[in-house]
Amino acid sequence: SALGEEELLLLNVHLMFPHDQNATVIRLRQCAKLLGNLAKYTEKNHLSEIPVVICGDWNGSSKGHIAGFMKSQGFISVYDELNRGGPKWVSHLNHNQQVAGVDAIYLLN
Repeated sequence: SALGEEELLLLNVHLMFPHDQNATVIRLRQCAKLLGNLAKYTEKNHLSEIPVVICGDWNGSSKGHIAGFMKSQGFISVYDELNRGGPKWVSHLNHNQQVAGVDAIYLLN
């Protein structure tokens, strides 16, 4: 890249809403499939050194199973990094009309 030009891979996701406990397994599979396809793409296109940003509606909290899985794969939550001790994030009301902070941005750099 020329000076001042940065490259990154940007992905957007919308995981299944967790209607019951079985949904966690399905959502973890969705994440594993996403990361597996990402690995194939970056290897095929020689992009292993490029930062990856994955954003979207994760339908889970920053303390949930999906967030834990993403962190175990080396990703950081951009919101958590920028808002340590800050206000609780609320992105919308879920299907049950409960306040939810489920939109997130994860970075692998």
